[in-house]
Amino acid sequence: MKTASIVIISDIHLRSENCQAKLLLNTLRDYDYQTLIINGDLIEDDKVHPDNVKMNWQQFQFIEYLRERLRKKNTTKKIIRIGGNHDFSGHDFINQILGIETLLEYRWELNGKRFCVIHGHQFDRFVFKNPILSKLISNIALFLQKIDSRKQHLTRLIDRFHTKWFRLTEIVANDALEFARDEGIDIIICGHTHEGMQRVSREKGIVIEYWNSGDWTGHKCSFITIDEKGTMELHFFTNDLLKINI
Repeated sequence: MKTASIVIISDIHLRSENCQAKLLLNTLRDYDYQTLIINGDLIEDDKVHPDNVKMNWQQFQFIEYLRERLRKKNTTKKIIRIGGNHDFSGHDFINQILGIETLLEYRWELNGKRFCVIHGHQFDRFVFKNPILSKLISNIALFLQKIDSRKQHLTRLIDRFHTKWFRLTEIVANDALEFARDEGIDIIICGHTHEGMQRVSREKGIVIEYWNSGDWTGHKCSFITIDEKGTMELHFFTNDLLKINI
């Protein structure tokens, strides 16, 4: 079994037909870790309405796995949930089951470095400038998930097109680095763009690292691990379950 101090995942999108809950659950079971940070968009939409895609058995099994981790006696294991643009309020049954709350961000210090985990939609100018259109796109994506084929090729293609067309990866990374610079943060970790990556900024002698933990809905899933010394790794899984570390 692999070990890590912290595991960071994001953009699971429970209720979504694209959610790869089984792959995520099997991945987490391969690790012995202390803290799990869910960096936004754990659930597709925290406002319950008839049009929501219902969770399947595998997605419920993932929630049960989280609940069991926290129920063990004398455990010091933690689950930290950050709000995303799809579950910003955190007013859903998952928090009630787990006995946790949804945070805007999470900061800590380790080995002399200041870390910050924040979903990243705060740096997505399209979401903030076009909230109605952004919500419309989200609803269209949900509808397409209902009618798309089992492999969800169309909805995943649209997701990648949306990311590339609006340059989300580049915009979120640049604005997150600027935010970290203003806040005195050494390492900032986002999700939201559904694209795992790392970038280093060196400006006026100040070094800031930007990491993105990716998602669990696309053709390439990813997550981040941090050991007790603060060493970080970004792990990828492709559809054939081949893992690549960078």
